[in-house]
Amino acid sequence: MHKMKKIIIFACLVISIFILAVISKFGGTTDLNKICPAPALCADLEKNYLACRFNTHAKECLEFIQILKHLSPIYDCSRSFDRGHVPAIWLCGQNRRKGGASYDEAYYNLLSKLRLKEAKEYFASPLFRSVLDGAMAEEYYERSEKLESIILKKTTK
Repeated sequence: MHKMKKIIIFACLVISIFILAVISKFGGTTDLNKICPAPALCADLEKNYLACRFNTHAKECLEFIQILKHLSPIYDCSRSFDRGHVPAIWLCGQNRRKGGASYDEAYYNLLSKLRLKEAKEYFASPLFRSVLDGAMAEEYYERSEKLESIILKKTTK
């Protein structure tokens, strides 16, 4: 009987560890994407991107920049494979264009080429750099810092 009790206690311990592992892996997912603005704004971002791409002085360019800025902070956004919260813009960049680039790659590329003051200020900001990772960080991080230093030098003169 004593041996059976140890087996039952051991089995309960193993089951408890399994349940805790499952809860820690999947339990928090109900807290995700409740206030994340990406589902509501990704289509507007794409629409303004397409309009701005062909007329870089259109009002859609300003809207494109404003939406990018709004999607940059970390809310409660998460994709199916994320282990935590990510910048909202990352949810807009999941799809790929015909050439293989993700949507966010195209957005950052356009942003880096726009000559509008608002585009330059956002591109040169720590907020913009906070959304960069991997190849996007390699491509734009230093350029963003360099532009920030140029802007700061102009404003301190």
